[in-house]
Amino acid sequence: MKFDRHVALAALVLSGSALLSQPGASQAPPGGTEHAGDVIMMALPVLAVGTTLALEDHRGSRQFLIGFVANASVTAGLKILISKDRPDGSDDDSFPSGHTSIAFQSASFIHLRYGLRYGAPAYAAAALVGHSRVHSRRHFVEDVVVGAMIGTVSSLLSTARLQPRLLVNTGGVGLGATLHF
Repeated sequence: MKFDRHVALAALVLSGSALLSQPGASQAPPGGTEHAGDVIMMALPVLAVGTTLALEDHRGSRQFLIGFVANASVTAGLKILISKDRPDGSDDDSFPSGHTSIAFQSASFIHLRYGLRYGAPAYAAAALVGHSRVHSRRHFVEDVVVGAMIGTVSSLLSTARLQPRLLVNTGGVGLGATLHF
């Protein structure tokens, strides 16, 4: 299957737009902590996918897109299932933090794909996004922590190589798999 980077970029933009178009996703006025977090949250996935496209890293583009879609799906699904009120009382979409999950999915992808030298500043930026969500009273700390975990695990799983194997011993036969990061 031939990879089309324009399809990947379009999917990224549509997925991010879908998350941000949820009620209360972001209506921060320019200049504040919340606005800075909003900008960084959008910049990190653009930077991650833009890097894969600039380097013609087609495998990385696919991995990022898979991780991004998995992250967005899990985050949106949990918001629907859990319906936790926000600290500011604006709605019941507090858990988990979608902004934080997007930021950490992007930061962990950058780290896992291109190394800690590039990942460390991305993690710092993602942490600022999480801070901005708590500071602006859009999320509780636990919403941000779980969002960061979902985003990180999404990238871990999408960048890992899965090595399936057959397990045979005196007790029986089974299937197993090892993840290589």
